Amino acid sequence: MTRRVVVCVVLLSAPACGSRESRMANDLSQHSTTPEQKRLWQQAADQKQAPGLTNLDQGNQPVQARQLVTPPDQAIPPQGTGMLAPNVKSAVRIVETAGLQNEYGGPATVTGINNNGEQLLLDLGNNRSVMLQARVDGKALSLLPNAAVTIDYRVRNDESNRRQIFALSGPNGVGVARITETGPMPIAVSVPLFLMEAKQSVPPAGRGRGPAQAVVDIRVGGVQQTLTGGQTAQVGGVTVTVLASRSPTGTRVDRLLEGGAYSLELIAWR
Repeated sequence: MTRRVVVCVVLLSAPACGSRESRMANDLSQHSTTPEQKRLWQQAADQKQAPGLTNLDQGNQPVQARQLVTPPDQAIPPQGTGMLAPNVKSAVRIVETAGLQNEYGGPATVTGINNNGEQLLLDLGNNRSVMLQARVDGKALSLLPNAAVTIDYRVRNDESNRRQIFALSGPNGVGVARITETGPMPIAVSVPLFLMEAKQSVPPAGRGRGPAQAVVDIRVGGVQQTLTGGQTAQVGGVTVTVLASRSPTGTRVDRLLEGGAYSLELIAWR
């Protein structure tokens, strides 16, 4: 006698509407703001990869509209005419020049001073002028209207070899100098009005690959002192602050740095 075994296979089909998580993911795909968001939510819905989505707090508070505030119309000051920040102790900034080429060395007259004494207008003659802002050790320069001064102004705007040197010498020994220079070699610069020379050098310990801080040898008259970035010292009757001194070493770094590989910024006054 042959016994016949019948195996019954029951196929259970999932509801066409899918799980609640899948329905939520599908709904989110319809409200996505980008095609990529829509694709990812639709993929999660199709593959049922959105477990825990129903546990998210959807919130019951309505969205509050922000009240738009229209500021009053105000005149925008010309660029470069804002005053020096209160926390800046010593600085010189050229606001504007008129009729000047890249260099000038010679006499000038103070024809304008603002209320706090920090903004000066200098007349160089022949329709040439310089407007600058100057503060040294927290104070304005001790200059009066119509004072006769001597200035040294030198500018070079080459992308990798920039320079801005400004020095002013006035009555009773009052003076200020500001040097900003970059270049492919260690910076060496002189300011004859102050009998001052500044020259970068890299200590042996800093001659490796990567950026290094160069020391700066300052000479005023016959007095010399070596400073690093951020240091201030009296040198031959002149106060000198090295604001920054950069001297990258290693061929690869020099090649990748924007602008000149070496840079020097300092301010001096008396």
